[in-house]
Amino acid sequence: MADPHHLAPTARLNLRAIRLASSSGGIKEARVDRKDLSLANVRNTARPLSPHLGIYTWGPHMAVSILHRATGSGMATVGTGLFVWWLVALAYGPDAYATFLDVFTLSNGKLNILGYIVGIGMSLSFFQHMASGVRHLFLDAGANFELRGNKRSALTTFAVSILATAIFWVVLLEKANG
Repeated sequence: MADPHHLAPTARLNLRAIRLASSSGGIKEARVDRKDLSLANVRNTARPLSPHLGIYTWGPHMAVSILHRATGSGMATVGTGLFVWWLVALAYGPDAYATFLDVFTLSNGKLNILGYIVGIGMSLSFFQHMASGVRHLFLDAGANFELRGNKRSALTTFAVSILATAIFWVVLLEKANG
């Protein structure tokens, strides 16, 4: 029988199966044809291996793509959790609702540090997700695949989301403080 260390992994598995079958008494002797073993290793050594993560250079387009998924999942998870908590607090009455409000606000009704962190984080996530979604609409239309333009639009999503979040909170705080 062939030496299993010189075979491709799939041929080793076939050889193992033949040995198991012969040890269980089903097959007394099995012969492996050399042609069958060479079919298991189908890699053409003249062709390069598939690229792997190590050869890619990190770019803003990659960060925007990953951040788009993270902000979408984060908003869905955190937003749903907060919404359900708010609904349950409303359903359980004034004491439960007061507890919900106390987590995010001070006694005078203004946001505490946790309220600001959650509020600014959710709005930044929203604006980043929205900006990268708009960018994706242009990519779906076949525009902006040139390297320079693609990088510029990816960086623009970061700038737009930060600027939109800042404007949103400035307007919100000005209205709240009269």
